[in-house]
Amino acid sequence: MFFECGWHQQFCFCKPIILINYPNYLNNKLQNYKKYPTFAFKYKQKMKTLSHLLSSYRLTLICALAIFAASIYPIPETPLHKIPLADKWTHFLMYGFLSAVIWYEYTKCHSKASGIKLFSFAFVAPVCMGGIVELAQEYCTIGRHCDFIDFIANTIGVVIGNAIGLLIWYFARCRKASDANRNYKNGGRQ
Repeated sequence: MFFECGWHQQFCFCKPIILINYPNYLNNKLQNYKKYPTFAFKYKQKMKTLSHLLSSYRLTLICALAIFAASIYPIPETPLHKIPLADKWTHFLMYGFLSAVIWYEYTKCHSKASGIKLFSFAFVAPVCMGGIVELAQEYCTIGRHCDFIDFIANTIGVVIGNAIGLLIWYFARCRKASDANRNYKNGGRQ
């Protein structure tokens, strides 16, 4: 037995504390400590997630950086400037390609679709990127200006790219199902 005194009171009242369950007490304290991860643990988990995203979505990152660079730097005068709406078609194709690439890499990395992740990653992120790029052209560059019709072309490209991405997802799923069916019929042999 161990006696603990309450010094904060006017008189010292000693309370007996039985130390039979001391190992359980320590075990409970350690479990409570594990419930609250440390900063280093949280940082390590975030870096692991970021590393996974960068390795899984390399082509998406390259496309996004290329679009950003092409949109920020001034473009010299070319014969393509004489084609009507060539700039809008370029925006449409760039963002459509970006959305289709996101779907392709998502299909390659995941066996099941998560609607919220796909919506935020393949639709919302490119549309927001298009808006940020247009604002950056207006406020951060010389010789480039914000154009709302460019933003609309970006958004239409994202919608068409997502439609193409749905087709990519569907055909990849059908191919995986047929491969699994063929593998099942062969008894697990390739």
